[in-house]
Amino acid sequence: MDIKLITKKTNLNEVKLHPYNWDAVCYKNTVFLDVYKIEGYYHCIGGKYGNNDLWCCPRNEKPTFDNLAEFNGNACNWDFEIKQENYTKSKWDETEVLCTNLVIIRRNGKRFYSFSCRDLEYGAHKAMVLITDIQEHPISFSHINYENEILNRRIYWKHMPSIIRSYSMDGNLGIVPDEKLITPEEFSKKVLGDFDGNMVMEDLFAPSIDWFREE
Repeated sequence: MDIKLITKKTNLNEVKLHPYNWDAVCYKNTVFLDVYKIEGYYHCIGGKYGNNDLWCCPRNEKPTFDNLAEFNGNACNWDFEIKQENYTKSKWDETEVLCTNLVIIRRNGKRFYSFSCRDLEYGAHKAMVLITDIQEHPISFSHINYENEILNRRIYWKHMPSIIRSYSMDGNLGIVPDEKLITPEEFSKKVLGDFDGNMVMEDLFAPSIDWFREE
């Protein structure tokens, strides 16, 4: 495998460009990128992407010699922060000050998911595990408009055929029964009180969700 770069003489109308749906960003999450696989034009041998023929340019711009850059970055940027804070709790005429940790996972600099915990080390460890889970999740969270893979997705929730009807910040899902396969009455009986006839609210990473449902 030889290095072959794009030059001013390269006719981009004659090469094969395969766009990736990655939500890649640069410059502290301020510049969005379009990423392409350009067959045969390897700028790096080995490393993060192996024999790397990935290139990028600013989002929604036509690739040219002047705006293309070699891409060896992240498909999407993930990080987290932990905010410690004290709060008061009153009971039986007694007031005490307690503490909690709010862990916020960010996607391209924007809040994506959060949870609270008492132990700082536990929060940091769970955040790193969740970011790993995000990379391996059936939903392609690194994709542009990944929400489209969630909304109206057919799933099993607690082994019942269901559909995701809503998705909001911090991973809040609204789940309804798939009425083609189960009636709301049957669904309600099995849910044991969680279903109010509208939607069941569930966490994005809840073990009760089976994301793979074909029928």
